[in-house]
Amino acid sequence: MDSTTQDAASQYFRTFTEELLSEWSAWRFEQNPFHVKEHETDPSAYARFSIVFGLACQAHDAARGYLSALAEAPAAATPLARFCFELGMTAQWISQIPDAYAAVANRHLQNQATLEKDLRAAEDPVFHPFADMLADSFSEKNLEKLPTTSAGSAKNFKQLCEDLEDAADYYLQYRFQSSESHAGLSVSSQWINSSEPEAGIRMQLRPTERDEWLALVTVSLLWAESAIDCLDATHERRTYLDEVAARLGCPRELPPSEKAMRRLRKRGKN
Repeated sequence: MDSTTQDAASQYFRTFTEELLSEWSAWRFEQNPFHVKEHETDPSAYARFSIVFGLACQAHDAARGYLSALAEAPAAATPLARFCFELGMTAQWISQIPDAYAAVANRHLQNQATLEKDLRAAEDPVFHPFADMLADSFSEKNLEKLPTTSAGSAKNFKQLCEDLEDAADYYLQYRFQSSESHAGLSVSSQWINSSEPEAGIRMQLRPTERDEWLALVTVSLLWAESAIDCLDATHERRTYLDEVAARLGCPRELPPSEKAMRRLRKRGKN
């Protein structure tokens, strides 16, 4: 792809992302109370919807942060793109896999319980009151694990991607993003212009703008919003989201993979 074509593609997805963010803000400002699908027959319906809606809201803020970072701090942009992608994929996963919400809840409670123990064991007593604050939110009852087949996927993003149809390879993009999101050589090298023993080290004053994740951020917003639509009994935005998916040339939602379906069917037989 030559530079002219690349610039045109970048501008297209930047404009598209800004459109999605604008549409989302307008919709949230005008929205009426939601009618959650199957809430009368499925006790988990409200929990699933609440988690998905919160993740979708966060995805849109992450996308706004990504666009701002491209202009103001491009070296810090990729972690925000990665976060937006993770949020969109996780929202899809919870909307598509019936017991995924339980795995997310179990992991959250376990992490909080572990944090409480670590705070209490801290050498510096300044942390101990925070352990008490966490302990007050727990009881034996709310630490009981919910039944789920998806515990592994809640802890492993690769497995989460494999739970969704034709999404396994998206984990590779996540790996690339991760290399630019953690303290390591991929991060440090972008600040080095040259490093020669005789000439010395020359620092890059500011890494150039890198917007290679714009398309994935745009798609992530679509998937985050479509996850809400999947659980919304009215499907009031489905027509718009279908149009967005057609323009992007990607599926509006990611249904469960055969691997995930086999796991869920096995649970149903037990």
